[in-house]
Amino acid sequence: MKRVAAYTAVILTTLALLYLLWQFRLIVILFIISLFVAAAVRPSILYLADYRLSPIPARLLIYSLIIAGFVFVTYLLSEPLSREVQLLSNRTAIAYQINYNRWTDGSEWQQGLASRLPDPENLFDTAIGEEGEQLLQTLLNITQAIFTLLAGTITIIILSIYWSTDQDRFERLWLSLLPAVKRVRAREGWREVETSVGEYIRSQFVQSFLAASLLGLGYWLMGLYYPILLAILAAVAWLIPIAGVVLIAVPVFFVGLNISLPLALGALLYTIVIILFLEVAVEPRLFDRRRYSTFLLLLAMICLVDAFGFVGFIIAPPLAAAVQVLARQIFLYNVQPETTAVHINQLEQRYQEIQRLFNDSDGGEPVPPEIGNMLERLEKLLQQARQFT
Repeated sequence: MKRVAAYTAVILTTLALLYLLWQFRLIVILFIISLFVAAAVRPSILYLADYRLSPIPARLLIYSLIIAGFVFVTYLLSEPLSREVQLLSNRTAIAYQINYNRWTDGSEWQQGLASRLPDPENLFDTAIGEEGEQLLQTLLNITQAIFTLLAGTITIIILSIYWSTDQDRFERLWLSLLPAVKRVRAREGWREVETSVGEYIRSQFVQSFLAASLLGLGYWLMGLYYPILLAILAAVAWLIPIAGVVLIAVPVFFVGLNISLPLALGALLYTIVIILFLEVAVEPRLFDRRRYSTFLLLLAMICLVDAFGFVGFIIAPPLAAAVQVLARQIFLYNVQPETTAVHINQLEQRYQEIQRLFNDSDGGEPVPPEIGNMLERLEKLLQQARQFT
């Protein structure tokens, strides 16, 4: 009876925690993204620390550069991007009117389709609804989404800075909840998860930035319509494995086809060359994708997009990579025999063997100062380790 009550308590506690996580899912998502950002920028902070820059100025410098770069790119692209959006909307309206008139005088199925579509002259009135209610609601939704995005971005940066500053304290706190024999393994597993996620995010960011820059510049030099819109689409679609290539190539081909077939084929060929360059020359230097399952990544992306929309699309790839690294750590922990661990007695025995090796050396030469200092440090570390056993 006691066992049944214990199992029931565990199940109810688990369900309660899951319910709370779902109720506060937005906060949980922001915290997870902040962990990802901190993992991605940590090597840069450590790199600056190697040049004797203290951690706090190094963090402020890195995050300031990230924010300044984001603001600069947004300012640089805002005006040409708005022109492309306006041009696209105007051409879409003109194309709709031409096709509507053609379908009205076309075959039977085209006339049936045209009868179910709004008249081009009343298209704007149909879109905004009575007294502009739909247009007003759309503008309110867009404004709310922009402010939510800005507030979420600021929250992510602040949480990331706090986590990067107090990471060691947080790690000691949650590791103290585990048994002493499992803390080393848990710390190693957590560090590997953080390193892998950071590598993945840096790899995807660099590749997305290069894809957008190279493709946007190439499309602009070719005279292709909407080069910035296509470059942004390429940067987002790059996050989707395999299918992202199709999402990049198909719109480029059809946009180029509106001008000429040779331009469409040239733009398509250029896109494929850039994609192969990133896959073959850039990605292997930043991240080993072969260690991770593409199927699991797609599955996580579908589930999280269905639950959280575009935010789920952003967090799905690094979260899938973290889950795979964690699963590999758990598997290695379960299959590794316990006898492979090195105990304090074995370390002390090896230390004594090293001392005897220098004491029994021929010629009676003194121990070099460097090795002597290392032996003294080893002896102090062994004494400290003995206090915790």
